[in-house]
Amino acid sequence: SSLSIIERIEPVNSELIPLKLNGLTATNYTFDINTTLTSLQTLFVDHFLGTETLMVNGSNLVAVNFDTTDAASVDENRFELKFLNSTLSVGDIAFAEAVQVYPNPVNGDRVTIGNLIVGESVKISVYNTLGQLVVSYQKESTNGNETISNMNSLKNGIYILKIEQNNTGATKKFIKN
Repeated sequence: SSLSIIERIEPVNSELIPLKLNGLTATNYTFDINTTLTSLQTLFVDHFLGTETLMVNGSNLVAVNFDTTDAASVDENRFELKFLNSTLSVGDIAFAEAVQVYPNPVNGDRVTIGNLIVGESVKISVYNTLGQLVVSYQKESTNGNETISNMNSLKNGIYILKIEQNNTGATKKFIKN
């Protein structure tokens, strides 16, 4: 059964629409996300799994599993739709899906970006939710992982990591506790 339907004006670049869920009683659900955007790409974001799935125009069926004993799995803020106006290539999508950010949320002084291309220069930029650049790093990835230190200097909140390597890019969100 449908739990929610929204019809609205077309979103703008970088807009996020939360998909708030509560009162889940089953462990398996299927979202039917129907998009008809022509100028923006729609990404289905799962914060629990740390994934972003590109939606195509038309109907998109997204199967989701919940562990009702894990609070993070059934968190009402687990999902959102993200809209981007840039066209992603197959390489960008593969790179974005491969790159990992951990731990997330960040409770200590460090965050690691994993699954980078070894031997290639990587630029990592950290932005706050207002889109302001907080810090930027650029170096050659020697082992496929890069660690950003001094996370204690950031205030608690949500931040965006922009990772650029080998003419491809990924954007990942992380929480600083």
